[in-house]
Amino acid sequence: RKPPDLELEGLFKRHFTTVKFYQGSIMSTVDLQRVKVHEADACLVLANKYCQDPDAEDAANIMRVISIKNYSDDIRVIIQLMQYHNKAYLLNIPSWDWKRGDDVICLAELKLGFIAQSCLAPGFSTMMANLFAMRSFKTSPDTLAWQNDYLQGTGCEMYTETLSTTFTGMTFSQASELCFVKLKLLLLAIEVKSEAEGGDNKISINPRSTKIPANTVGFFIAQSAEEVKRAWFYCKACHEEVKDENNIKKCKCKNYIGGMLLNTMVKSNQISNQVINGKTSYVN
Repeated sequence: RKPPDLELEGLFKRHFTTVKFYQGSIMSTVDLQRVKVHEADACLVLANKYCQDPDAEDAANIMRVISIKNYSDDIRVIIQLMQYHNKAYLLNIPSWDWKRGDDVICLAELKLGFIAQSCLAPGFSTMMANLFAMRSFKTSPDTLAWQNDYLQGTGCEMYTETLSTTFTGMTFSQASELCFVKLKLLLLAIEVKSEAEGGDNKISINPRSTKIPANTVGFFIAQSAEEVKRAWFYCKACHEEVKDENNIKKCKCKNYIGGMLLNTMVKSNQISNQVINGKTSYVN
């Protein structure tokens, strides 16, 4: 592997508080221990899409997965492969488990899938490519209106945010209309929690009859994460008359409720400490 170039080093320096770069080999147990693979939530193995031999690149990455699984068999691994037929080799790894979250992303399969979907819905691949790519958007008076609209769309990305209590009990169509008209946000889907204990949550796109429960996570298309915060801050009592969506921010209701919850937690901790220390008297 080549050492990081100046552009990548600049990226590391800009995000030095959240990103750490280690140089070593994933085939070495010492290096795996050094980066604390056993404490990680997941391990992502990326492929070199500019490689000369895709099969050799896939074989090398599968060997890296084997090394990771031999070191920590319960860690979740997500691997990127170049060729679809190489996915079958992962099933030979004893600790590879789809149910645990292990997954494979095949670039060729993804590309052909986008082409197939574009045959059914023209423009689908372009829209998805624009969502996955990070671009900045700036309007220009010299640019035509339709070009500004297109550039604004290319600057949008996918974000998630918890919906405020105002959305509780609404249908998805009512919530999406409120987000679009009032908050200038595009709500695509919501996370539906499983009723069975220990079941997996599901992402439901445009559910028809589902009513939104409290603390539901919504999936939005927006320019930034700051814009999506409006869905969490929105309060019908405080923001119903607000015309400018940029003024929808944390209101007094949120502060009041947050203070009440904090006060309740403090009192609960005090009572617990009294019970532990034997200072609370009980009447039979």
